[in-house]
Amino acid sequence: MKIRKKTAKLAAIFAVCMVLSVFAFAADGAYDSTKDPIAARSYVDSEIDKLEAKIAELESELQKVKTSNNGLAYTMKTLNKGQKIYAKDTALEIIVRSGTATVVSPFVEEFKSQGLSDITTGKELYNGAVAPFNDLLLIPVGGDKRGLEIKSDKAVLLVRGDYEIK
Repeated sequence: MKIRKKTAKLAAIFAVCMVLSVFAFAADGAYDSTKDPIAARSYVDSEIDKLEAKIAELESELQKVKTSNNGLAYTMKTLNKGQKIYAKDTALEIIVRSGTATVVSPFVEEFKSQGLSDITTGKELYNGAVAPFNDLLLIPVGGDKRGLEIKSDKAVLLVRGDYEIK
């Protein structure tokens, strides 16, 4: 009798465990978190903030590409008398299409040979020299204050590279 009661109890416990495990497996397989409409607002807000930061970063990069043309094309710039154009962070190519411009190069004495390269003629143009029309001029290094100053009322330049106008 005792053995029958123990066997019955074990069988009942085994049956309950089986039923519970079936429900557990069924519930686990049926749940799909991708279809769960519930998400904490703080999580959603943090994800939105990350996306907005990434958008701002990409817009900044796009602006840099637009300004420098990423070295792919020339941009036409019209400058007024007294304005100066400098190479900003990288080399800058300039072609004077109209007007008068002179070379600005802050180098003196031991660095006197540092000017703008006239690629068309193969000559170096030094501080104060008049920039020739339709010649390709190269400022080889950005950020060292080499550039052109406009002397006529207006001048039209073709530029390629990263530049700043003052």
